[in-house]
Amino acid sequence: MWSLVLAILLPFITVNEAQAGSNDVPKPDWGYIQKRLQQAKLPPSFVADMKKIYNPNDFMKILELNVLLFLRQTDYHSPQATGDAVAEVRTFVNKNKFYFDVIEKQYGIPRETISSLLYIETRHGGNKGSFHVASVFLHLLQADRPTIQRYLKARLPSYTANYDKGMQAKITKRTKLKADWALAEIKALSQIHKKDKKLLKVLKGSFSGAFGMAQFIPSSYNALARPFKKGHSPDLTKPDDAITSVAHYLYVHGWRKNQKKSHKRALMRYNNSEDYAEAILGLSKRATPLKVAGRQVQAVNLKPKTPKPVPKNSVSLKLISNKPKKKR
Repeated sequence: MWSLVLAILLPFITVNEAQAGSNDVPKPDWGYIQKRLQQAKLPPSFVADMKKIYNPNDFMKILELNVLLFLRQTDYHSPQATGDAVAEVRTFVNKNKFYFDVIEKQYGIPRETISSLLYIETRHGGNKGSFHVASVFLHLLQADRPTIQRYLKARLPSYTANYDKGMQAKITKRTKLKADWALAEIKALSQIHKKDKKLLKVLKGSFSGAFGMAQFIPSSYNALARPFKKGHSPDLTKPDDAITSVAHYLYVHGWRKNQKKSHKRALMRYNNSEDYAEAILGLSKRATPLKVAGRQVQAVNLKPKTPKPVPKNSVSLKLISNKPKKKR
């Protein structure tokens, strides 16, 4: 989802030194990163491997998007729920009917809802993001460096007319929260690293560090991703595991089949945005077949547009996760 937002807004938020009121755009500081990782008592082997794969590209772009983009947020989810989107949601449901039959029965979450979420997030895997995930969090770990804070505050006029001292204080607080969050996600990455030392080098995702069809961040992946086939490792680039993981995530966060109020709450735990939840529920409702005299029929026979070819650069996430909990 964030990859789509980025494509829309990027032309307006490119780092511009003149706009920032400074001739010095901050650069990554590995010494600062290393100190923070060592203070967190992360394994030396993990720190050494992170240094080898750290990509300094897009440093300030990532920081701006994560710290300042909220100032420009609007309802960019609802406009995606078009007739073409309805058709795409139905096509994905029909294509993966076997998986949905099993998962809907197990978790009680409608297949159209899961398909709608995966459409809004990544167009069913067609747009998973191109940022190096490990580097995204290593960039964000530096958000509370004083030079970064000053630069981001200088960028405020490009994002909002409200850039008084109160807003500057809010940005200071926000950079600290982002740095702390990044450290927590880096710790989650270290768990993934224990199981697959090669994956983090190539893992790509959104500018917020989410990856796969379902756009899980590392901590959510470790805790909530589930494979369709028991005993296997969840691979979020595959429909069966993405469907299972989304269903498990929403169920754990309170979705209950006959409790409508729980549906919006669960979706907002996935993405804390009311328009996001409403867009998915609305799209799901439009894609759900009508029931006529005991039969299901499609409300409108909408054919999707021919999709654009997806670059063959997706990464297979062969991770080892916690074994699924036994049913009680």
